[in-house]
Amino acid sequence: MDFFDIQDNRIIECTDKTIITADIPDGIEEISENAFADCKNLVSVDFPPTLKKIGDGAVYGCVKLKTADLSNVSIVGAYAFSGCLSLRSVTLGNNIGYLPNGIFSDCTMLEEIKLPENITYIGC
Repeated sequence: MDFFDIQDNRIIECTDKTIITADIPDGIEEISENAFADCKNLVSVDFPPTLKKIGDGAVYGCVKLKTADLSNVSIVGAYAFSGCLSLRSVTLGNNIGYLPNGIFSDCTMLEEIKLPENITYIGC
């Protein structure tokens, strides 16, 4: 928890931009806009089952991030994972029905996105 500025069950910012692995504490419900933006060494993030929202650009530019399991997340902001050049697979749960514009833009290694059946909109 020393790596995160946390307020009201929400990660406002990752205070160590050299972080390699982020183990998000249980009880966190939201990751704010740009909270992990440009954490260039971030390889993995363990999202807790309590996480419901990931803000705009929250993980933008994390060029070494490889996977994202968003099984419990219901809201993901625009450009949340944009520029994650090493991102290869993403799992989305049944709680999400909308994928905003640019969510995975410039994710040039992305091979697989597991989509739930209830997706009603996928942005460009």
